[in-house]
Amino acid sequence: MKSFFHSPIFLGAIICSVVAAVVYGMLLVGSPAEQRARQFDQRRTSDLQQISSAVQMYWEQQRKLPQGFDDLKQQQFAYIQSVQDPETKVLYEYRVLGEKTYELCAVFATDSSQVEAKTKTTTPFSAEQWNHTKGRTCFAREVQSVSNEDYQIRSFVPTR
Repeated sequence: MKSFFHSPIFLGAIICSVVAAVVYGMLLVGSPAEQRARQFDQRRTSDLQQISSAVQMYWEQQRKLPQGFDDLKQQQFAYIQSVQDPETKVLYEYRVLGEKTYELCAVFATDSSQVEAKTKTTTPFSAEQWNHTKGRTCFAREVQSVSNEDYQIRSFVPTR
């Protein structure tokens, strides 16, 4: 007599369980293509944050906005990993809007609010201002004036 563990019903139940676990896992975290798209969007967001920081540093030193990415590359203190999309290799868009305002644009593969809802994670505070929709998204930014008092406060020497 055959044991229960060698019966076709048991094997069928095992196969169904494995398939169900794989499908549930993909629903939970997304397919490999979705994960790849999220990683590219995280890189795009990181690049835009670095560019924005470099624009701020450039403005603090020059008291004007850079005209393009070439102006930022000339600054020794500004670290920018990339000014181009990691997937398509197309340059991000940078446009001066006013004396202290500019715009950064990129093409995203995902909607950050849907990713947040699907993964049930909250956006870190530093990334909140970079929430985006799927497709071309532009972020208007303004450089912040820093007074001499702010520099004095930031550069104080702690007492022991």
